[in-house]
Amino acid sequence: MYCCHSLLLFTLIIATVIIFQIESFYKITEPVPSKTDLVTINGNDYLHFPERKDIENGRLVWMYICEDEMIKAWNDRSSLDYNGKDKKGQDLRFTLIRYVTSAGLRKDSVGVSKLTVGDILNIENGIANKRFADGSFIGSMLYSIIWQNR
Repeated sequence: MYCCHSLLLFTLIIATVIIFQIESFYKITEPVPSKTDLVTINGNDYLHFPERKDIENGRLVWMYICEDEMIKAWNDRSSLDYNGKDKKGQDLRFTLIRYVTSAGLRKDSVGVSKLTVGDILNIENGIANKRFADGSFIGSMLYSIIWQNR
C-alpha cells in the first residue's frame, strides 16, 4: 500500500513539473510594443517581428531587436565575433538573441551590457537560454524537448 502511495505521489510531482514547464514556455509575459518602445535608449530603431512566435522563458524572441547596437556591444565584450559561430558551431548572433531574450533583456546595447561574465561565457559556449545554465537538469531537459516540438 505504501509503495502505491509513493508511486502516485511521484507521478503527481512529475506531472506538476511537466505542466509548469509547458505553461512557462507558452505563457507570453511581454507586452506588444507601444510607440515609446519603437526606439532604443540611444535613439536607434527596434525591429519587431510579432508574427514570429519563437518564445524563450515567456518572451517573444523576435521583438525589441537592434542588431547595430548588439554587434558593437557584443564585439566589445567577447573575442568571438557577433557574425561568427559559438563554440557549438551555431550562429552566435542567434544564440545571443535567444539568451538575451531568456534573461528578460532587450536585444540592444543596454541588454548586452547587462550580461554578466558568466552569461558571456554561456553564450560563447552555445547555451541559448539562461535557464539551461541556471536551472535544474530535469527542467532544462523538459524545456529543450518543448522547444524542439513547438
